Amino acid sequence: RAEERSLSECFEVFGIIHSCVRDAHTVQLVTRETLEAFREDNVRYLELRTTPRALSDGTTKRGYIAVVLEVMRLFIEEQ
Repeated sequence: RAEERSLSECFEVFGIIHSCVRDAHTVQLVTRETLEAFREDNVRYLELRTTPRALSDGTTKRGYIAVVLEVMRLFIEEQ
């Protein structure tokens, strides 16, 4: 049985993730691992949401989006 959490506790996770994602490489890793986890759960439709932002490595908001889209494109090609 999964651990039960309040809605506010669930949203706390997003703040933690946000503080850990500081560069394009981490965006790649998190995106890829998220896609893999949903594939392992046999998810066939996924709405992946993220908050594009400038990163400490110089990645712009546009670059952030480009990284996510490229990871998704490569993931789909591998299937």
